[in-house]
Amino acid sequence: MTRDHVEIDLAEPLFKSELSKQLKTGIIFLACGGMLVLPAGKAGELAERTRSYGDLTEYLNIPQFYIAWFTSIAAHLTAATLILRGIFT
Repeated sequence: MTRDHVEIDLAEPLFKSELSKQLKTGIIFLACGGMLVLPAGKAGELAERTRSYGDLTEYLNIPQFYIAWFTSIAAHLTAATLILRGIFT
């Protein structure tokens, strides 16, 4: 199988056992989920600000906060999924 990109894993020699590989994977999932919590919260704050301004989309006149809230909820769900996957890996 040919790969379309170059992949270099400098930390691979540190994780030889299966347990250490699972631990590395779990830590990565936890870190990614944790880092996504802040942008998800900020998206929620922006959604509330947009709601208070009463902004509408240009052509369909749909309130913009619906889209912003969807983004915030989706990011929160993704963060929760990553964190749970990191815990149960």
